[in-house]
Amino acid sequence: MDNLPKGIKSRFPIWTSFILGLSIISYALPQVSSILIYDRIAIFQGEIWRLFSSHLVHFTTLHLFYNLIAFGVAGWIIEYKGYQHFMLLCLLMAFFISVFLMVMKPNMLYYGGLSGLASGSIYYLALFGLRESQPWRFICIITLFFVPIKILLEIDMNQSILADSGHFTLMPLSHIIGCLVALFLFFAIKSFSTSYRI
Repeated sequence: MDNLPKGIKSRFPIWTSFILGLSIISYALPQVSSILIYDRIAIFQGEIWRLFSSHLVHFTTLHLFYNLIAFGVAGWIIEYKGYQHFMLLCLLMAFFISVFLMVMKPNMLYYGGLSGLASGSIYYLALFGLRESQPWRFICIITLFFVPIKILLEIDMNQSILADSGHFTLMPLSHIIGCLVALFLFFAIKSFSTSYRI
């Protein structure tokens, strides 16, 4: 990866903190959650913002805690290292996860959680880490193999292997879409930067 100015590499993780803060507020205020949650009927009635905001809603304290940790750590490192277009990544993941759920899970009325964005952020981080030196590069290679295996195990077992999902239904599809969006954005950035390199 190109060397970045010190000020950029050490900046405060603004977008990560913003998303984490909104998630905490949403959980603390149920009336806010009810406005933000993925509600299939409400979306079809024109409440399009729920395609994006639903990922800020969590159903239990543990659900919130695990997602805050996973997304927070990945997002903080992405912003700390100055990897490009993190906020765009989050918006694209939120949108495409919700759209794919609408198409592929027509019987699902409600959805919430940052886990899809967390999975995609971790994958995005690991992809950029392939440009880094050891041992970080090795950690990223392991992560790129581990994340798909984790998702496949969760599909097979129908439960999370890292967190308790007893009070709600696990939705591995959101993790898959998050990772695919991260993959496509990473290669789009790489392709664009290569095309315009002199």
